[in-house]
Amino acid sequence: MKANAQKIAEGVYWIGVLDWDLRSYHGYTLDGTTYNAYIVFGEDKVAIIDNAYPGKTAEMMARIDDAFAQEGRDVKVDYIIQNHVEKDHSGVLYDLHKRFPEAPIYCTEIAVKGLLKHYPKLEGA
Repeated sequence: MKANAQKIAEGVYWIGVLDWDLRSYHGYTLDGTTYNAYIVFGEDKVAIIDNAYPGKTAEMMARIDDAFAQEGRDVKVDYIIQNHVEKDHSGVLYDLHKRFPEAPIYCTEIAVKGLLKHYPKLEGA
């Protein structure tokens, strides 16, 4: 799959997912929605902030790869930051962890409890 990361600022890209088919999201919607996620390239480190709804892994991973290509860097993520436990922000978290197992996942203590309820496979991640 090919999907382009959108550069927002120097070293910052939108790597989220467009979901044109969604019709119910906190109420009825005609136009679908977006699941917003970002990748931030520092001088030496890279962080992913949030992710997307379950089943949207391929599109998000393609955008991650494109962001690294745009930056001219090898694909290596140092941190995964999880701001929300809701599935529209966390549904690709397990797949990110599988692809980048060396990257610690940062979130609040309360978020840990919610994430483990949604994704028990993350235990010990």
